[in-house]
Amino acid sequence: MKISVCGTINVKYPKRLKCNGSICCKKKSESEKTNNVAVKMENYEFLLAQYQVLSDRRIQHNQLFWDKPTILFTAQAFLWVVTLNPDTNSIIRIFLAILSLLISCTMTYSFHRCRNMEICDAEQLYWIEKHFIECGLPAVLIHHKKDARTVIYKGKSTLLMSIPEVNANLRSENPKSMSTFKVLRWTFILTIVVSAIVLLYSLYEVGIIPLIIKNIYKLYV
Repeated sequence: MKISVCGTINVKYPKRLKCNGSICCKKKSESEKTNNVAVKMENYEFLLAQYQVLSDRRIQHNQLFWDKPTILFTAQAFLWVVTLNPDTNSIIRIFLAILSLLISCTMTYSFHRCRNMEICDAEQLYWIEKHFIECGLPAVLIHHKKDARTVIYKGKSTLLMSIPEVNANLRSENPKSMSTFKVLRWTFILTIVVSAIVLLYSLYEVGIIPLIIKNIYKLYV
């Protein structure tokens, strides 16, 4: 510090210190790494809990997805047998035929909804798995197509398709086979068509359809 002639004080401030790998700088960098690891592990635990919730919900949707056809076919078999029985009362036959058509439409909608929710949960699970892998955390891709799934093979994470044993088994499968979802979807649609035909047949047997056709013919002719 120097005093000038006019009485002002000139202060020389020390130059800004640069980090030269001293102990304080190393401690600071280590503390930052520790904080980053702590934040990463906190996020990992949170996402892992969400992953478990999504996985449980996906299992429930998958179970409901396979239960829908069994419930529908069992209910329709009973309703069609009673509806097509000539000894059944006419009003009951019409009522059961309408009920059969409503059940077919409702179960088809519920079937597609369970499938869409299962796909949505699987996509969220896939993005969590991908995030874990990008962050260097232990994870494998299991909610994806066969050619993009990963697995721990000989202590390393590798593509499922690159394993010789798995690849040989996948080659033996028919690549042009129709998916089970498409088969079940067309079966549900066929059930709706059959229920509509049963309803029309019941109305025809009672005499409602001939009466409607006769009135329409008189109206326009």
